[in-house]
Amino acid sequence: MDDDYKRIAGNLDNRQNLCCENPEVKEVLDLGTGKVLLAQDAIGSDVNGAMRLRRKLAGQHKITDDDQLEVICPYCHKPLRLNCLMSGQRFYFAHIKRENNCPQLEKKNWTKERIEAAKYNGQKESLPHKQMKGDLCRVLEADSRFSDIAVEEVVKGEDPSTWRKPDVRALYNGALRVVFEIQLSTTFLEVVLARRDFYREKGELLVWVFKKFSLRDARMMEFDTFHANNMNAIVLDQKAQEWCQQHGKLGLKCVWVEPKHEDGQLSHSEYSDIIDFEDLSKSVEDQQIYWFDYNGKRAIVDAELERWREVERVRNIRESFFDAFDPTLDADDQSKYANKFFPEMNLRSNDIKWRLSGYLRMMNAARTGDPTKRGGGWGFSNFKNIYDNVYKSHTSLYFLFCCAMKAYSRDETSTSITDRKEEAWRSVCADGENSKFHHDSIYSELTEVLFPEVHEVYKKILSKSKKGS
Repeated sequence: MDDDYKRIAGNLDNRQNLCCENPEVKEVLDLGTGKVLLAQDAIGSDVNGAMRLRRKLAGQHKITDDDQLEVICPYCHKPLRLNCLMSGQRFYFAHIKRENNCPQLEKKNWTKERIEAAKYNGQKESLPHKQMKGDLCRVLEADSRFSDIAVEEVVKGEDPSTWRKPDVRALYNGALRVVFEIQLSTTFLEVVLARRDFYREKGELLVWVFKKFSLRDARMMEFDTFHANNMNAIVLDQKAQEWCQQHGKLGLKCVWVEPKHEDGQLSHSEYSDIIDFEDLSKSVEDQQIYWFDYNGKRAIVDAELERWREVERVRNIRESFFDAFDPTLDADDQSKYANKFFPEMNLRSNDIKWRLSGYLRMMNAARTGDPTKRGGGWGFSNFKNIYDNVYKSHTSLYFLFCCAMKAYSRDETSTSITDRKEEAWRSVCADGENSKFHHDSIYSELTEVLFPEVHEVYKKILSKSKKGS
């Protein structure tokens, strides 16, 4: 754990499990899969994933249809939420409502939502909050793109019984209603989500504005907003105000992170810049306003990581395979050995054993450059003998063997071999799968893993044949 981060939500490169020690809720039921998971397994080690789960579960208190719940207590079947310890370093599951029908839980006279809403409304009367609200209004009033600017105006919801009183509300370019909520002190996740839902229904854009923001010392509620806003934080600090005064329009400091793939690991870098409000991406549906599209980039990086891991998996299989491979083994023992690495291919089948043995021997001889028993297992003294043997006894593999010799720069150029290579080439081009030199797909799969250089040559030659046809 990097001690430089006051809250684990800021350490996006974290590798350790994010669950606290000895959590009260030790197991959860995933209604999507029907599995009971340990809290440690459900939370995992990915900070972004944990924060996404935290947001999902925070909305469960509003759901009345049990079929829409995602994670519940497997004992009392009540919905759960994902909380963070006061230290900010670990997460834990808790019941949204503590009831007596679940061990060690108690009822509360007030719901948590009422307490949090009351605290939030009280904090809006602080002097720093009022000062920042005034700063924002002055900037908006100087920007001709904004009109109808209102402070703490009551906004009625689609349901007449619901209402909000945002810090500042304005009309942008005569079309988009933008609501600015200043976030200086504790703003609870339920409050954040409730306001997002409220303004989404109204077709207005909610912008949470910070006085400052840094991954290293932000509070958990600030991270809730940051993660929900495509990993971008919107800040109105002194430098941003100076920029606004200089340009005569609203510019906001945007703090964002960019993910990247480094040697099989996900890492992040933090950036910030003052961005003209016009240039920020805005989505009323997602209730997001951001400069850098983290989610879009993360999808690309995750795909890169997945490809890297697959390459590493294949490389490990290949290295392990040849660490103990013995080309002199008979067909039965070779099939047993190969089947340990490729059990899904059923290489123990009697229909495959003999041909598989010939394949492994010829390919290993080409790979090692050794036509003798040590390389090919047959005891030949030169590659011409192997060419002849494969042509006569393993005809369907002959073209693939020619590709292997080319891939490892061991091509033979004698007249008889050259003639047979041309014969195989013409036959594969003309007859395709009906050619006697066409091998079973299982050998293409094995070649891609065990002999990737050969696989590339084979693909390139086939591609040329198709272009020429």
